Amino acid sequence: MDYEREQRALVARLNRECREGWYSGEVAASPADFEADQRVFLAIVAVPPIGVLEQIRSNQRRLAALHDRAYRVPERAWHLTIKSVRTISDPPSFTEDQAELVLGMMDRVVPRHRPISLRLTEVLCTPTSAGIAAFSGPELGRLVADLDCGLREVGVPDNKRHASTGVHFTNLTLLRFAAIPTDWDRLTCEPVEPVELEVTQVQLVSANLAYSPGRTVVHGRVELGSTGMANGSDRERT
Repeated sequence: MDYEREQRALVARLNRECREGWYSGEVAASPADFEADQRVFLAIVAVPPIGVLEQIRSNQRRLAALHDRAYRVPERAWHLTIKSVRTISDPPSFTEDQAELVLGMMDRVVPRHRPISLRLTEVLCTPTSAGIAAFSGPELGRLVADLDCGLREVGVPDNKRHASTGVHFTNLTLLRFAAIPTDWDRLTCEPVEPVELEVTQVQLVSANLAYSPGRTVVHGRVELGSTGMANGSDRERT
């Protein structure tokens, strides 16, 4: 069985769990006010390139039409999580020093990996969100495994409970739910406009779910298949 087929089987399983009223992975609870949420997470993410934003906007509109009470994730918060580091909490479950350790590890690990092609083709639902699952070849799994090992080595292990430890995919969250929807069949069966993109850079980001100004920090960026950090020493706060 090839890697993408395993990814698709995992996404199908997670969507089925939602329809059956349970979920094996860990999800972030929805706050009363997404923009004012004081919780923050720490994660290694990729940002969609400008060239695919209109396709993503079209998909967000399509999904939002099925659940008009959902919170539409703003474009500033669109990202694909490559590796979770610390789950969202208030106070944060990490320190600035730990973020620096993670960034140093990324600078050693990420350049060893080549850019990764992603195909966003199917809806993925969790009890608190909906978006588009992104599929790849085994190169994504190799990068995630190396980052996971690196996090343990620097003493900042990923503290999230994942639905699978052997197969890895990513997704682009477009809607978040304050109340658990009852129309999972409509959401999970909705066709989407396929989006293809290449991950050439990853960022270490801390933020709330809305990437609200004042709650978002880009700790650094590292290029895949390069000599290291693009601007890792310059924090970008929004």
